[in-house]
Amino acid sequence: MSNTEYQVKLSLSEQELQILEELAKSNGISKGDLVRQALSDFKLFQEARKNGGSILIEDKDGNLSKVHYLWN
Repeated sequence: MSNTEYQVKLSLSEQELQILEELAKSNGISKGDLVRQALSDFKLFQEARKNGGSILIEDKDGNLSKVHYLWN
């Protein structure tokens, strides 16, 4: 994979931008790093689902919840 970086313009609602800024700040990372991490996570989730897997979230008490997507 190339080390070339590209500038990307995207449109977000005010609420989405606020979430992006809050998440980046609370995690001590840049907005770009947050987007890169989200893309990496989404790719992992997509691959798991393509292979018949599920994405589960475990809460502090050990309860599992399945993540559902509105698209395939």
